[in-house]
Amino acid sequence: MAVFQIITLDNLSLIMYNLVNGTFSPLIPFAFCVMIVFLGNFFMLNLMLAVVFESYIESELITD
Repeated sequence: MAVFQIITLDNLSLIMYNLVNGTFSPLIPFAFCVMIVFLGNFFMLNLMLAVVFESYIESELITD
């Protein structure tokens, strides 16, 4: 659930503060959160584009 909250940026600051407080180095949780945000948003964007592309192909097949 926390990874989904990080991807959607919902309450990201609280999760990141808790991660930083639990480690000795603040760089590792920060890098983890930034990586999850970029990779998660990239994945969600590709998933949305795949759905739009599939519906476009389906509509092209119906009209032909």
